[in-house]
Amino acid sequence: MADISTDTKKAVAKGGRKGGAIFPRFSLKDALGWSKKLVSKSHVEPQPIEVVYAGVVGSKGSRGRAKISALKQFGLLEGPSTAYTSTLLAKQIESAPEDERVPLFQSAALHSSIFKSIFDTFQSDEVSEQKLRQRAYDLRVHPEEAEACVTSYVQA
Repeated sequence: MADISTDTKKAVAKGGRKGGAIFPRFSLKDALGWSKKLVSKSHVEPQPIEVVYAGVVGSKGSRGRAKISALKQFGLLEGPSTAYTSTLLAKQIESAPEDERVPLFQSAALHSSIFKSIFDTFQSDEVSEQKLRQRAYDLRVHPEEAEACVTSYVQA
């Protein structure tokens, strides 16, 4: 009989994806800074991922991918990795007068399905971070990432 005592789980690399629902790992404020650069760089034509890594988000590898993912989840970047471009929302944010940007910021913050679900659940209520964390668990955010999700949601 074969010995089945070896662990068959895949080891997750440090900082690697743990599973569960995805959410923006960076704040909307950070994403808006990158979005401004993206609007400028992709104004004439879409840009490949290497240009976005170097000229927009300032990093490669897993950190750069997480930043690009945040831009996508906030609805500020679209297209395949060979031709990234800024979305209409990103362009509207950059061209809008300061006093007209708040609804656009709200639209970007609620573009993430996790953040939208949390917002819809507690709209107009004053709730603790523990309640937000509990809702994140309900939305299938990985237990080890729930705190980061709540922090990112509160900052958005």
